[in-house]
Amino acid sequence: MIIVGTPYAVKVARTVWSGGKGGDDIKTLPIAMTGKSVMLTAIADAYHREKGNKGFFACLMVPPSLTKKWPEEIREVLPDARVHVITNTEQLIQYHTAWTKAGRRKPRKPTFFVISFTTMRGDCAIHPATDYEQIATTLEKTDSDRSYYRDGYYCPDCGHPHQVVESTKLEMSEEGEEVKVQEKRDMKENEWGSARRLHSNNGKYQNAFCLECGASLWTKKTPNRYHSFKEWTKHENKVAHAAANGNHRLVKHLQLSQPDIPKQKGNPRRIASIEYIRRKMKNFFDMTLVDEIHELKSGMTAQGNSLGSLVAVSKKVVGATGTLFGGRAEDVYYLLWRLFPSMMVDSGFQYSNVRPWNEEFGNIETTTVEQKDRGEQTNKQSRGGTRRSEKVLPGISPFVFGKFLVHNSVLVRLVDVWPDPVELVNVPTMLVDMDKDIRSNYANMVSTFENEIEKRKDGKKLYLPLTQNGIAYPDNPFTYPDVWYRNEAGERERIWSALHIPEERLTNKEKKLQEIVRGEMGESRPSIVYVRDTGSSVKGRDVRPRLKNVLEQIGAKVGILDTSTTATNARSDWLRKKVEQEGYDVIIVSQELVKVGLDLLCTPTLIFYQFSWSLFTINQASRRAWRISQDRECRLFYIAYKDCYQEQMATLIAQKNKAASAINGEVSSDGLSAMLGDDGDLQSMLIKSIKNGETLKGSTEEWVNQSSDRARELLQGVGKKKSLSVSDQLKAWIIQRIETEATRNILLRKQEEIAVRIKNREVPGFTVQKDTLEVDLIEAFGFDLVSDGAVLKHLVNQESKPAVSKTSSFDASIFEVKQKSKKIRGKKEPVAGQLGFELF
Repeated sequence: MIIVGTPYAVKVARTVWSGGKGGDDIKTLPIAMTGKSVMLTAIADAYHREKGNKGFFACLMVPPSLTKKWPEEIREVLPDARVHVITNTEQLIQYHTAWTKAGRRKPRKPTFFVISFTTMRGDCAIHPATDYEQIATTLEKTDSDRSYYRDGYYCPDCGHPHQVVESTKLEMSEEGEEVKVQEKRDMKENEWGSARRLHSNNGKYQNAFCLECGASLWTKKTPNRYHSFKEWTKHENKVAHAAANGNHRLVKHLQLSQPDIPKQKGNPRRIASIEYIRRKMKNFFDMTLVDEIHELKSGMTAQGNSLGSLVAVSKKVVGATGTLFGGRAEDVYYLLWRLFPSMMVDSGFQYSNVRPWNEEFGNIETTTVEQKDRGEQTNKQSRGGTRRSEKVLPGISPFVFGKFLVHNSVLVRLVDVWPDPVELVNVPTMLVDMDKDIRSNYANMVSTFENEIEKRKDGKKLYLPLTQNGIAYPDNPFTYPDVWYRNEAGERERIWSALHIPEERLTNKEKKLQEIVRGEMGESRPSIVYVRDTGSSVKGRDVRPRLKNVLEQIGAKVGILDTSTTATNARSDWLRKKVEQEGYDVIIVSQELVKVGLDLLCTPTLIFYQFSWSLFTINQASRRAWRISQDRECRLFYIAYKDCYQEQMATLIAQKNKAASAINGEVSSDGLSAMLGDDGDLQSMLIKSIKNGETLKGSTEEWVNQSSDRARELLQGVGKKKSLSVSDQLKAWIIQRIETEATRNILLRKQEEIAVRIKNREVPGFTVQKDTLEVDLIEAFGFDLVSDGAVLKHLVNQESKPAVSKTSSFDASIFEVKQKSKKIRGKKEPVAGQLGFELF
């Protein structure tokens, strides 16, 4: 976790984390703290020390998925705190208005306002504040060659017509100084357009602000009950007349009988919370906390601008993230501007010009193309000509950290606040041979794209769909749609017709996925399968239904989580319920849905069936299970096809992670090398290698050698049947048999102790035969319908009893069931490692 904030906030955070010593010793932290708990404890304790007051106002700006989780953390760490979850700006206005009327009292308890990114930024639609006017005088109307005294878009503030700048040149003034002279003209009717433009570009002129006075030419507009002021006046006069006569019933009737506010799609009746905060609540918040601040790194986004406004009106600001850098230097540029604008100004940077930043701390690739056609020359003041193009490449100078972050940030690794973490096993990528017919179809697709690229004038535009489809097709050769392309004339034409294989087939990659999941099920380990293709843009590319069917063939209970399954802030509860209560073995989900805010403690195994293009997304998704409070070994599996774009992508991910790791966490010599710009980003590098005819090969042997012993052990065990220990078998039986949560938790805490006593033959009805746990409830209780409390008493409160005889009149046979399922499968084929009991 990287915490970035004002020097004061960083100072107090360091003080608290060092146990009040102001040093770097952080061993005094409570063991059970989460990253959010650390943040809360630091801020609450520091404010109390500095101000001598336990009460304060704090704003929490968080992703929508965390609006439920943050209040839970606050109440756990600060039981006396008050928490307000703001779902619409009206709630904030009501609280602030009541607080103002009550005399602006300082709070006696910590008071938090949890506001999501969407609520903070979500505003009503904007519309032009001016319309095109063309008005002539009476004389001008009779004149055939007339001109209009009002002809254009007129500013509602200053009354001048809005103008466009056609050219700018430097001229010498009478004082001998150079001055800029702009040639302007009034904007024509067809030049306004439908979108708000801050700058002129490619013949489309800026229409956001008046060139004369700088006033905005756009305004917010929402649907109203009445179409005009005249209509509203009629209603108001009736209400006023009734009120003057003391007829309160009529007043109430008139108010209730007003027409409903019409609803317009795309034009909600609301105001962004940040608009009210920046205008009415300056210095109201003693502290502002921004979680997952890397989500606000873009330049001209609504939520990014919301951060800048929130920082401006807050006394102290602390931001937290686990992935501050994604490989490029500009990832932190706008964040620094919003958090420390004076520091950026002092360093000589301008907000709207990121190029100097990339030149100093990043990498810019400049491509110069010489003109071969001698008849066309681009130089205007000499003969000759070249064409240049620029692209920002990944690469981060270490000076960024030393100059801007070291005195404004606290770097906290998970192991720093989690002294005894479970092991995170990163299993090397498994490269699978592609099926012969799929490889043939794949080669046909690549060849078709390459031919189209060669023969088309705009063929270079096909490199992007080539990589996208080259990555996706091998994972879904059953229903993959044809590939279409919009040419220069704006017409859609088919580039490649997808070749399909029979759906009853299993591909090699699907078989490998089955092997991994079967092994995890054998150890009673629920899994997450990450995918990228969900059919959100093209329906036929959704791989989730296919994978669900493939995994159900091995007896797994599979669920799919998508955007419509449940509310954003309820996804954690949905996952926990499916896994812990309904006995699901696998949940298939897009990496985008869980990259922020979800703790997948109930699914310790994460399987990347497909990769995201974003390093942020991959890093965030890969750590969702390895969280504080996790008590099981966490495993990461990656699967990709060999000798194709998927293998190249896996190689690029491994290379690109070096640069981000150098600042986000562990530093290696390779990572420092990558920081200085050895490699590019995923898709651009893949396209570059295709253009140059290069093939990026993943070194499986190198990956395996660099892995831990445990990772190599897991890799070798994939596809092999695993035997469960007696303790794990007992755990599976407890989860399957005990319905009362409190009883189940007690038994699970004591499972190791109970397992030892069972192996020592001290528990009647529970025996171990050839490393297999056998349960005979008739022998233990005399009947099979036993309450959970009786089972608890039998297993936990056992006194010394004679060993149980091996012989019994009742034959208890063991058969396999789905773990955590309350329904017995019956006499079906066993699923490796999962236990059930047939007693009759």
